[in-house]
Amino acid sequence: MKKIISLMLLIILATGCSKEGSKDEIKVEGPKKIYAEVGMLEKEEFINKANFSAKLEPYEKVTLNAKVSGDLELMKKDIGDSVKVDETIAKIEEVNFSIAHKIAKSSVNSAVNGMKSSKISLDKAKIDFDRDRKLYEEEIISKDAFERSENSYELAKNNYATAVTGVESAKNNLRLADENWANAYIKSPIAGKISYKGASVGESLNPGMKVYEVIDDTKLYAVLGVTDKYINMLSEKSVVVCRFGNIAKAGKVTNINPVMNESNGTYEVKVLIDNEDGLLKSGMLVDVKINLEKPQMLYSVPKDIVLFEGESKYIFTVLKDRTVKRTDITVKYENGEKFGILEELEGINVIKKLDPKIKENVKVTFENEE
Repeated sequence: MKKIISLMLLIILATGCSKEGSKDEIKVEGPKKIYAEVGMLEKEEFINKANFSAKLEPYEKVTLNAKVSGDLELMKKDIGDSVKVDETIAKIEEVNFSIAHKIAKSSVNSAVNGMKSSKISLDKAKIDFDRDRKLYEEEIISKDAFERSENSYELAKNNYATAVTGVESAKNNLRLADENWANAYIKSPIAGKISYKGASVGESLNPGMKVYEVIDDTKLYAVLGVTDKYINMLSEKSVVVCRFGNIAKAGKVTNINPVMNESNGTYEVKVLIDNEDGLLKSGMLVDVKINLEKPQMLYSVPKDIVLFEGESKYIFTVLKDRTVKRTDITVKYENGEKFGILEELEGINVIKKLDPKIKENVKVTFENEE
């Protein structure tokens, strides 16, 4: 019996020791750490730009029309050819104009001779009139004789006035004949290139028919349609870059139409581009970028770390005690994948990689930091 009791006591003691040993093996874990990739933002230059598409137009363009009738005798230039100022590039047959000039000149000579003869007659009639008036006043000649002298003098004056008018008319006809003769020579008032040819040698022309078109494309205008959102931000000092493919050229705002085009709700703006190298062509569509304001140094925030709540935008910053804080941001500019913000965040750590575990007021451990 004593042996049975001793055995039971040993079993009880063994069981108790076993339970105490299992209690010693239980581990209590603390809260799990939340790791965060953090860093400080840097400032960079942001520029408020507006992008436009514009059609290029020549700096100057003139249409050369026939001013007189006749057969086209000469066409010196073809499309693409260069033209000098006042260069004759086409000519209408001039035989008829030469004949008209000779006739008009002969008429002037005849009219001048007639005026000279009328002047001689006038001078004689005046002498006779002055003499007869004195004789009449002295009652030496009759009233009828005096009136005949007076009428002769008035007639001589009228004849001379008519002769003077005839000379002026003849001279005007000569000037017109010379002008028509000169207009038989079609000349370009500007230096440039032929962009249109509308007639052929032997063709009969009438006034107003289009013969050539000449453009000056050493400079070009990019013509923009600018909305009222941007129009007041533009000036002659605006920095402009025009691009066609890999060709980029600086431009200058030269003309801003103060009146809106009601059909499309834009204001016409002209940007002048130097094109001495001829790389750009009239009619091309170019991309135009205009700096609307002076460049500004702002903190640059990658768009992929920005959170949105309604119209608000915010990022997560980290306080010194590693507590996450929501920081609202005010976006001034947008540049590709970045925002330029107005807030000053010097020396402040920012969450650089979003994680669902990272929320406001939680504490984080910086990556690579234990």
